[in-house]
Amino acid sequence: MDLMVEVSDEINSEQTIIKPKKKQFYKNRTIQINFLAFFIGIVGALAAYSFRLMINLVQEGSSLFTNFMTQYNIPMYVPTIILLVIAASISGPIIAKWAREAKGHGVPEVIEAVELKQGRIRARVPFIKAGVSSLAIGTGMSLGSEGPIVQIAGGVASYIAQKAKFRPLDIKLLVVCGISAGISAIFNAPLGGVLFGLEAILMSLTITAILPVLLSSLVASILSRILMESNPIFSVPIFNIDFGIIVSEMWIFVLIGIVAGLAGIMFQGSLYLFENLVDRLKKIPLTVKLIVGALLTGLISIWFPEVLGVGYDQISIFLAYTNTSQTESVFRIIFLGSLILFVMKLLTTSIAIGSGASGGIFAPGLYLGAAIGAALGGLFHAFLPLQTPIGLWALLGMAAVFGGAARVPFTMIIMTAELTGDYYVFLPLMITVFISYWMNESVNKYSIYTKKLAVKGIVLKRAMLEEYLENFPVIDIMTKDVVAFSEDISVSEIINVAQIYHFHAYPLINEKGILKGLITLDDIYNAQIKGDLHEPVSKYAICSPEIYCTPFESVKVVLDRMYSNRLGRLAVLKSDKDKTVVGIITESDVINIIESQSLRVLQDKRKALNLKDLEKIKEEGIQLEKSTFLKKKVKHLHLTVITGKKQRKLIDEPSDGKKTLMRTYENWKQKRANSKVEHQKNEKQKKIGKNDAR
Repeated sequence: MDLMVEVSDEINSEQTIIKPKKKQFYKNRTIQINFLAFFIGIVGALAAYSFRLMINLVQEGSSLFTNFMTQYNIPMYVPTIILLVIAASISGPIIAKWAREAKGHGVPEVIEAVELKQGRIRARVPFIKAGVSSLAIGTGMSLGSEGPIVQIAGGVASYIAQKAKFRPLDIKLLVVCGISAGISAIFNAPLGGVLFGLEAILMSLTITAILPVLLSSLVASILSRILMESNPIFSVPIFNIDFGIIVSEMWIFVLIGIVAGLAGIMFQGSLYLFENLVDRLKKIPLTVKLIVGALLTGLISIWFPEVLGVGYDQISIFLAYTNTSQTESVFRIIFLGSLILFVMKLLTTSIAIGSGASGGIFAPGLYLGAAIGAALGGLFHAFLPLQTPIGLWALLGMAAVFGGAARVPFTMIIMTAELTGDYYVFLPLMITVFISYWMNESVNKYSIYTKKLAVKGIVLKRAMLEEYLENFPVIDIMTKDVVAFSEDISVSEIINVAQIYHFHAYPLINEKGILKGLITLDDIYNAQIKGDLHEPVSKYAICSPEIYCTPFESVKVVLDRMYSNRLGRLAVLKSDKDKTVVGIITESDVINIIESQSLRVLQDKRKALNLKDLEKIKEEGIQLEKSTFLKKKVKHLHLTVITGKKQRKLIDEPSDGKKTLMRTYENWKQKRANSKVEHQKNEKQKKIGKNDAR
């Protein structure tokens, strides 16, 4: 590589203290995350306790109002409708003015924040969500507490992580810690909380994510059992089914899985049908929509009061059908009653979410599953002498409907087993949940949570994101203007120079431009505190020169390498053999690529650049200019090297007869354009030849 050297004026060597953005309380970042995960577990449990207390207060106030009204021979449904309308009238203006994210069940908004906003949730959202959700649930809207606690605990965790100045990847993980803690506390299911956070929100089951999430969930579970009742949220009998019966009636579990899969598809379809219909009415204020939704729910409750509220009491009734020796007429009543309640609960939940009411869909999903399971059990027990109780059918339906619709199979298997404490239900659960999951996956591209984001044009399914980043080379997004320090430069010489450029990290290189490590402002600050001003700065490098990436590696691979090594950036080297520094890539570069017009526009622009093209680029060594995709023109790769009091600019120029990274994209693009024109001419001539032949 030929080098052209430019020597600048002398740099003032007067020493100044370089202070990083934050002083780390401990150097080991894993311990920091686990410590904060422990603290977030406590906060999550307190958030769940406070939220449940708010709901109870609203319910008690509603009961007092209802009792007062019924003393004057007023039908019970009248105060119910009045309370629903009052709650809607209060919630509407608050959501519309201060936090639109609090509308609906809230989980899609949290997933969007985790994936596209670096885990950042506005500080006001948890408080507003807690207030409006407790009003909606406490007065009787057909909603659950799972969605709100996800947004509440996740929002509080996001605020804490931001204030602690954690990097984006860690903020996302800590948000999931808060969510898992909240779910664990509210449902008294620590393993279920862990799996929900990892499956539904983070969409990953890596060991680095599991440990802090598990810690938060465990702490929240212990504290919640101290603060609240340690009993499950609804009564679940111990079925104690003999294993021989389970094997002999295995076909039942397959049948339940199929019916639950269909119910899950109906659940998702109904929710988004109502939501899309209401969203089209853009001129109608949110408050009016909420009031109409409250009125419709109140009218349905006149005939079916069982569908109001969270529905845990009714779920307990479905699960309590354990007698297998009832008469045929009793089983038929169970079938018909459960089926009607399934339809009515589906309708009221769809109305609530469609109108914009604030509350979760987890509890309604459990209700629907238990109802359809009980209905199916009542139907078959009326005609066949079966030994599996209807309550078990309801339990399996409860897990399978939501496990399939939300794409959280492991969560529902483990959480349901936690609720029962029965080992023998594992096998039936696995069969029913995975059949339902397979059916929902086959019919619906997105889960009940991610569908809302897909409708908005945000494609967040992790597999799709990873596939996209896998096809995206580092050279497209790396910083090509790099400031590096000589490995033998002292701390005292680096201080003023680092302040000029305002970068957080700098590569350390030798006289040939070969990488020797990375140095950050935090490391420089620590060196100053110790008084090692005359020591070589390479003594404080944060990583070895063996941790790097090359220009044509995929962004996905590089992002995984950053995360596994707990680094926020990597030096980009020319190749594995030639370890000359040609750029630097950071987490922020990757996040910006995802956020700037996100995946859809970039995917369209990448149609002409498939994997075969990337292989061709690797062979020919062609540089893809940053302006091609990000509208920022970068003409050359260049490296500014600081040695002592002088700085010199090393500009990478191609040697005669050699193909290097400096070969421009424009030449390659021109070649492609010429070949395209030539191809079009050939096609035109072929068509003319065919016409002549005819």
